[in-house]
Amino acid sequence: MTQSLLAVCAAWLMVGIFAMALKHKIGAWPRFCASLAAYKLVPDSLTKPAAGVLIILELATIVGLLFVQPLGFLIAALLFASYLIAIGVNLARGRAFIDCGCGDEPTGLSQWLVMRNSVLVVIAAVGASMQANLTLGLLAIGLCLSVVAYLLYSALDQMISNFSLHRRLYAEEA
Repeated sequence: MTQSLLAVCAAWLMVGIFAMALKHKIGAWPRFCASLAAYKLVPDSLTKPAAGVLIILELATIVGLLFVQPLGFLIAALLFASYLIAIGVNLARGRAFIDCGCGDEPTGLSQWLVMRNSVLVVIAAVGASMQANLTLGLLAIGLCLSVVAYLLYSALDQMISNFSLHRRLYAEEA
């Protein structure tokens, strides 16, 4: 029961994360493509196709995670790991000014994003190994707990965005 509950909470937390990110990617397509191009990891001519592939993968992830499927967790782990590597490469290049492309509020790259994505990779990888025996009661409790987890995640994400904004403002004053 506990393992099933953890799997549901982890899956639906990530559904919320990917849904919000996807809303941004689709709703602010030009800005998302610009963010992706700024990473300088794919040739400019492949930026829009790469952005389209990411959207398709995130949609597939959402569908898989809604039904608490191991494949959904695996794709989520791969996506979070890819984002983690892209952020790490650009931080190593000294390019922290790039908008991460994660959501509506522009957020520069930072070690906080590296830590956040590292935790998300672990959660997704562990989720892939869990078996979920879904019952109506489990789904109801899982929904409530995943909403709480998502609210905590959103608060953390806002702190990361605020850190990025503060860093930019402070850099302009110095």
